[in-house]
Amino acid sequence: LALCGSYDAHIYAYSAALGRTTGSFQAHNDAVSCLAWLKDHSSAAAAAEAPMLSSSGSGSGLSSSCMGRLQLASGSWDGTVKVWDLGEVRQPWGSKATGPSGSPALVTTLSDLPGGVWALAASSDGKLLLSGGHA
Repeated sequence: LALCGSYDAHIYAYSAALGRTTGSFQAHNDAVSCLAWLKDHSSAAAAAEAPMLSSSGSGSGLSSSCMGRLQLASGSWDGTVKVWDLGEVRQPWGSKATGPSGSPALVTTLSDLPGGVWALAASSDGKLLLSGGHA
């Protein structure tokens, strides 16, 4: 599974095994410029895995073989950082693990940032999230 932020304000999930997009949702009101995994401490599997970060031509991306419950932080040029509950990674978006619209459930939005968000980094324990940007 690879997740990529895009200029069209969406986050896309790609399957290397299937060679295609397996889901997407509109995450922000402007380009999604960065993503970071956050560990959900309710899952030992999520806490044990270390996802790999990668970049894509349409924004920043990441990939992981972790099959536990995960949260994802997304940063955008709209000046917000959002945290999403992805539920079970092996379930497609639109399943019972997702929000009512079929998208991952929004956990929280940080919106008091002075400008666009260009970078995100999470601590290894998932308790601290840093953002960088341009005011």
